[in-house]
Amino acid sequence: MTRQEDEQASDFIKAANNDLYKLSGVEEGREAAKRFMYKYLPESEYAKSFQDYPEMQKLYEQKYLFPVKDHKALMVAEAYQFLNAEISPVKKDIKRNAINGHIISDEALQQTNVELREGSQWTA
Repeated sequence: MTRQEDEQASDFIKAANNDLYKLSGVEEGREAAKRFMYKYLPESEYAKSFQDYPEMQKLYEQKYLFPVKDHKALMVAEAYQFLNAEISPVKKDIKRNAINGHIISDEALQQTNVELREGSQWTA
């Protein structure tokens, strides 16, 4: 990426962030801004506009520990199948509204595979 392209990308991101903060201040856009900020911004940035991060985590995050036995890591596909089967009836709308039925983003699956190949013991 050239310096000019980098500056253009940076300017675009700054403008998008500014628009998002403006949207969070308008009643009609508050819920949309809240979800975008929760998904794409760090908690510290989210907290500048909203104070319910723990409640959002309860709604949109599920955490599972997958024990490793005999130095064998659980393959990402196996973890995905487990999580896919574990969606509670209350959260069926997550699966129904997800792109291509994925409950885990393709990027997260890809990064997890990379981490496991490189010998990492866990992925956040």
